[in-house]
Amino acid sequence: MKNTLLKLSKDLGLIALSKRVHQHKLNILCYHGIAKKDEHQWMPSLFINQEDFRKRMQFIKENYHVISLDEGVRRLKENTLDKHSVVITFDDGFDNFYTHAWPIIQDLDLPATLYLTSYYALKQTPIFRLALNYMLWQKRGEHILLDALHSAPGLSLAGIVPLEEHQSFFWPIVEYAEKNLSDQCRTNLLQEIAEQLQLDTKVFMEDRLFHIVDRRQLLTMMKAGLDVQLHSHRHVTPTNEYDLWIEIEQNRRYINADKALNHYCYPSGIYSDYHPSLLRNVGVVSATTCDRGLNSPKDNPLALKRFMDGAQLDFLEFEAELSGLMPAMSRMLSGCALYLSV
Repeated sequence: MKNTLLKLSKDLGLIALSKRVHQHKLNILCYHGIAKKDEHQWMPSLFINQEDFRKRMQFIKENYHVISLDEGVRRLKENTLDKHSVVITFDDGFDNFYTHAWPIIQDLDLPATLYLTSYYALKQTPIFRLALNYMLWQKRGEHILLDALHSAPGLSLAGIVPLEEHQSFFWPIVEYAEKNLSDQCRTNLLQEIAEQLQLDTKVFMEDRLFHIVDRRQLLTMMKAGLDVQLHSHRHVTPTNEYDLWIEIEQNRRYINADKALNHYCYPSGIYSDYHPSLLRNVGVVSATTCDRGLNSPKDNPLALKRFMDGAQLDFLEFEAELSGLMPAMSRMLSGCALYLSV
């Protein structure tokens, strides 16, 4: 139904019209990861396959004006944006950014910003919660013996549980491991679960599906012109200024760029009304959210909206979202629903 409406909208020229209507707004794209294997099937909102990513970048290059984040933020404030301005951002800094996204960005000569979270970049161990979730998805339809997890001696879970019911034990394992286990012990637990499920640990170790880029990769990209900015150290935005300053300073020290690091991305898109003022106090001039939509000069630069792209959208949806049509339709439908509920 949705695709039929979008196809009709394109045939009627509504996507082109929406693009013209929103031509002076800033569109900030957000990506997380490019799938090395089947990650886009496991979590389509977080990953996209490389072929589709290249197709979308080529479309943007040919039909939009791609600018750097720094230029976009500055010209948005000045109200001097060129028509159809787009900024490309990546969150987190997965290894697949270096292996699968960066070559395409370089090949098409596109400016891009990587918001890097630095804890796992420093530790160079897989992100525990993602690796665990992926393994459980890979073996959906099977069972896990929770009593046999010797790498988690204090975990109060037991029994043989179908993996379709993994939500009943996934978060207790994550919370226990992240609170009580060292990085190496968490990796040992992943390996133990993988062995029980008869999965090759090479998937998340040697293939680095859930690793953040290492120092060598980061420096290589920065020397080649990649803009790297702030995403916190531990992928969290604290609610008090001192803890927030610690997070950002640790992040800044790890990135160690020879330029100002003053653009921030809220981890997981979580922020409150008071965060913009806190960020301003620690030297941040812009912050991006996961809120949907395009940006105008009147918008708060410390709460910028983005277009969250991934495998959950086909190309027609991507084109409609980019034009501003999808967010506008969503606002209209929400307004109608609110009116009808009164």
